[in-house]
Amino acid sequence: MIKLLHTSDWHLGRVLHEKPLLEDQAHVLGQITEILHGDPHDLLVVAGDIYDRSLPPADAVALLSRFLTELRRKSEVTVVMIPGNHDSALRLSYCAEMLSLSGIHIRSEAACAHEPIRLLKDNNTVNIYAIPFLEPGIFDAHREGEDAVKGSHEEALEHLTGIIRSGMDKSAVNICVGHLYTRRGLTSDSERVMVGGAGDVDPALFDDFTYTALGHLHRPQGVSGKVHYSGSPMKYSFSECGDTKGVLSVTIAGEIQDIAAIPLTPLRDMARLRGSFQSLLNDGEFLEYRGHYVEAELTDGGIITNPLVSLRERFPHILSVRQAAPQMKSGERSTAPSISEKGTLEDDYRAFHAHIHGEEASAETMDLFEKIRRERNIP
Repeated sequence: MIKLLHTSDWHLGRVLHEKPLLEDQAHVLGQITEILHGDPHDLLVVAGDIYDRSLPPADAVALLSRFLTELRRKSEVTVVMIPGNHDSALRLSYCAEMLSLSGIHIRSEAACAHEPIRLLKDNNTVNIYAIPFLEPGIFDAHREGEDAVKGSHEEALEHLTGIIRSGMDKSAVNICVGHLYTRRGLTSDSERVMVGGAGDVDPALFDDFTYTALGHLHRPQGVSGKVHYSGSPMKYSFSECGDTKGVLSVTIAGEIQDIAAIPLTPLRDMARLRGSFQSLLNDGEFLEYRGHYVEAELTDGGIITNPLVSLRERFPHILSVRQAAPQMKSGERSTAPSISEKGTLEDDYRAFHAHIHGEEASAETMDLFEKIRRERNIP
């Protein structure tokens, strides 16, 4: 029997609405270390996007170093890590040869992905095929004739998995690690999406593997019984407010016996709050979100001056404030404001104001409009 812990998409160094998340990331990585310390696993898989950008900040690099050092103090688990589309494969793999001597394997070269990392457990062989993020056309230089053009992610992966299958020991436990987007996968706002579906991959390409641990999609999900995304260990957009973040613990005895989601507790959770400016400031129902990262949507029709500053007194970690679009009355059609060629600029502004705010401009508003118009010398 083999137990593996599957995680991905750490995005170390991420900034959300100008708020650095390094402290939050250190908090969840510490929990992963404690999980492995308290419940020994044979393998830790980190399926790409270790960093948030190809040139990570120094404190993000230091955090990864601290994590691996502390992990090795508390656990003998074998680690397999690959670069994702956010990572620089070259930078991530710095000192990879030396780290492999400690059982920490960083596989960044596609040309070597068909060579498995081998583990022996209870006289059984476990082969881990670590496939880094593949750029379309990555194998073109090594092919000739009609096979030379491999222009998509799927074609590149099909080429590589074909090589793997040709040398695969079907009697062993064969685990694949990849970073990609599969068809039918559920996305969120925090992923870098490939334009036009160019990154879509058929999950059937992984049918010959015992288990496939994927990264790239931030929502935890199973694409098939043997192909899973662990999701990111914490929330990276307000579209993920309802998600439960964690890691996957997978037990394999010849085939998959169990896949258990282990939740991780965030340093601060995320919440989307909706209401009038005054209700958000005063209503007791919102008090429980004082310690959350907050995105507030205001339902007020009028303009509110500096709402973020005022709301921060109640929600110290508020990151975003936006105003809800005016609601159309029953039977109304949503149309652009009518602008007549013979109308005055004042008429046009009245129509614009009514379209945006759902009500006629007041006398005070029109006085302000005229004042600004005169100051700017607008005819």
